Amino acid sequence: MADVKMNQNSLFLNGEEGARRFLEEQGFTVAAEPVTLYLPDVPGATDELRNAYRQMNILTMRVASPKTGRKSAPELPFAVESSVTEGKLVMKVQGRVDTLTATQLLKAFQEASPQTDSIELDVEKMPYISSAGLRVLLIMRKSVKDLSCFKVFHVQPEVEKIFKMTGFDKLLIR
Repeated sequence: MADVKMNQNSLFLNGEEGARRFLEEQGFTVAAEPVTLYLPDVPGATDELRNAYRQMNILTMRVASPKTGRKSAPELPFAVESSVTEGKLVMKVQGRVDTLTATQLLKAFQEASPQTDSIELDVEKMPYISSAGLRVLLIMRKSVKDLSCFKVFHVQPEVEKIFKMTGFDKLLIR
C-alpha cells in the first residue's frame, strides 16, 4: 500500500492553513478539531499511531454568506407562535422548516385551523424551508376558501430563492 502524502495533494498544497484560507475565501467559517474527538482508542494501536492521531486535525465548516463573506447569523431553534383573532390565524415561524420540523408546523396549524378564515404567516426568522415545509404551506393555502386570505410576509432572500425555484412565489408571497 502506498503512503499518502497530504502535502502533495492539490487540495493541500499549502497545508492546513492553505486549506483554511481557501475555504474562508469561499464563504465558510472554519474551525480545526483534533481527530481524536472522532476516533476511538483502537486496542493494539501503536504509540506511533496514537501520536499521529493527536497531531491530526479535522476541519469543520459552517456556511457563511457566500456573497458577502460575512458569517451567517446563528440558527434559531424551531418554534411556531400562533394566535387566532376573529377568524384570522397569525403564525410566526422561527428556525428551519425541514423534514423534522414540518410536522410541528402542520400540527400547530391543525390545532388552530378549525377557527380560521384567513392565514398570515410571518417567516422573518425562517432561514430555510424544505419540500416537506413547502407541502405544509400548500396544505395551509388550500384550507382557505378565498386564496387572497393566505399571506406570507417577511420572506428571507434564501427562502425566496426556494419559493421562486419551486414556483411557490406565485402561490404564497403577497
